[in-house]
Amino acid sequence: MKSIVKEISSVKNNINEVEKILTNVNNDFRLPETEFKNLIIAVSEIVMNAIVHGNKLDEKKMVRVSVDFDDKQLKITIKDEGNGFDFDKKQDPTLDENIFKSSGRGLYIVKSLIENVEYINTGKGSKVIITINKKT
Repeated sequence: MKSIVKEISSVKNNINEVEKILTNVNNDFRLPETEFKNLIIAVSEIVMNAIVHGNKLDEKKMVRVSVDFDDKQLKITIKDEGNGFDFDKKQDPTLDENIFKSSGRGLYIVKSLIENVEYINTGKGSKVIITINKKT
C-alpha cells in the first residue's frame, strides 16, 4: 500500500495542493474520468468544509489529508482541528424549510457523489474517510 500525507494550513487556496496530490495518485490508481471528477468534487468540498467550518479559517490550524492506495482500493482521510460536528443532526438541504439557506449542501453533494463516506467526530475535530474500491 502506498501512502501520501499532506498537511495544509486553513487557507482556501491550499485546496489546490490536495487536488494535485489526487491527480498524481490517480495516474497510478486509474479511476475512470467521471468517477475521478466526482472524487475531486467530493474531496474539495470536504477539505473546504474543514478549512472554513472546522478550523474557522484559522491559518494556525491544519487540515491533514492522508491518501492510501494499492491496486484495489483508494482511501482518503481528511481531518481538521475544529470542534467536530454530528453528521446525523445535519438538516436535509432539499427540504422546503432549508432550500434557501446559504449552507448545508456540501455534505449532501458528497453523499450523492461517493458511495462510501464515513464521518467521525473525534472530539478534537472532524475526520472524514472516503473509500473507493476499484471495480474489476
